[in-house]
Amino acid sequence: MTRKSAFLEDRGVVRVSGEDAAGFLHNLVTNDVEALEIGQARYAALLTPQGK
Repeated sequence: MTRKSAFLEDRGVVRVSGEDAAGFLHNLVTNDVEALEIGQARYAALLTPQGK
């Protein structure tokens, strides 16, 4: 039997606002949030300020 989906129970939602919100998140997550349009969302891993 092949698994076709996975339950991701340890995920959360982060909402950031302000003039530099995209730049702030761009330095903390693994996805290119600066390419997002207003209202869009993407999965990304949250990193430390050192990128770990």
